[in-house]
Amino acid sequence: MKVNEKNSVFEFQGKKFTNKGAYVDKIFAHVYIINKDGGGIATTWDGKFLAHVQVVSEWKTRSKFFGYLRWRSVRFTIDGITYSGRYCYDNGQLVRAKRVK
Repeated sequence: MKVNEKNSVFEFQGKKFTNKGAYVDKIFAHVYIINKDGGGIATTWDGKFLAHVQVVSEWKTRSKFFGYLRWRSVRFTIDGITYSGRYCYDNGQLVRAKRVK
């Protein structure tokens, strides 16, 4: 499955926001995570289901502005290709992942 969203727009409190959207190919995957206990769901910007997410590890880092931030390393499989990436659990859900060898 190749995903290449362009100009994904959503409206929040009367303002419109644009994002490049999700991107999936044979090497890279830029997807959005809906967090759930023990994992989550990988989706496109518009909420289209792509994969179930497995949390590999979690850790905290100290931030100058936010106190502590929680990070997650995750894995997910889309069309038989497994990707691995990490994201800040507290500050965003965008995962930039790379294919696992």
